[in-house]
Amino acid sequence: MLDSLEAAIKSVAEKVNVDDTNTEFATFSEGVQLVQKQLLDALKLHGLTPIESLGETFDPARHQAILAVPSDEVAEGKVVEEYQRGYQLHARVLRASQVVVSQGTAAVEEPVPETDDSETQET
Repeated sequence: MLDSLEAAIKSVAEKVNVDDTNTEFATFSEGVQLVQKQLLDALKLHGLTPIESLGETFDPARHQAILAVPSDEVAEGKVVEEYQRGYQLHARVLRASQVVVSQGTAAVEEPVPETDDSETQET
């Protein structure tokens, strides 16, 4: 249910960004966000908390890496994007977050100097 609420919020947010004149989508989005917050608050009373991933150091006990990408802005081993949020009940991970991890700066390949065969051959 939490995943469905997050998907609805993301979908409506994209629509609101495309069409800023329609306030119905903004109002709907605020309502769905409020329902999501209330549900998370109720679950938090019983010890369920979402796993924060974005910008955190990759932890295989809490994160599932589904992709690794080079990034000049994000340090190696840091989470760049979260595809699916993970949850833990007290200290036990119920579902790991599916994340994209930074590989660090992209390796720049140095061009191999071309050798001129005419210089190496003796005449």
